[in-house]
Amino acid sequence: MRRSDEFRRFDFTKATLPGNDKIEREASPELTMAITDLIEEIEALKRPDRDVDVKIALLFGWQRKVEYAGSGIPSRNVIWYWQGEASARLPHFTGSIDAALQLLDTVSPRFTGGFSWIMHESDKIATTSINDYPHCHAATPALALCAAALKIKQSQSVEQL
Repeated sequence: MRRSDEFRRFDFTKATLPGNDKIEREASPELTMAITDLIEEIEALKRPDRDVDVKIALLFGWQRKVEYAGSGIPSRNVIWYWQGEASARLPHFTGSIDAALQLLDTVSPRFTGGFSWIMHESDKIATTSINDYPHCHAATPALALCAAALKIKQSQSVEQL
């Protein structure tokens, strides 16, 4: 089996917090995509996307617990966990530069770099340069930072194979 074939098989359905089998990482075909596919999806986005935020979070180790309450029409409450700590909301990785920088910090705690963007008539292009990794391009600085974090995570995963 080639490394790339081995790398493309992600299974996000097996994650649980200790002592709680109801914590889940969404099981769907979209979330079993390779990091490369997620990078391409981010680079193709024109604006922030909460579904992509969920994919990023699950890939980076966030976990979620879904609780249902009430009679009749049940209400659904989602609690996100990062490193065992509960969080009421998932960060807007694709829409917030601050959240994207925090994501980048998880894979490269001592990163150096920057980002820039230019606006044409109907197009925006943002570029990031982080450490010695290849430049990343996307529609917004937050998206470009997310792509950079994923590329760093991808290179770290390949090194461990």
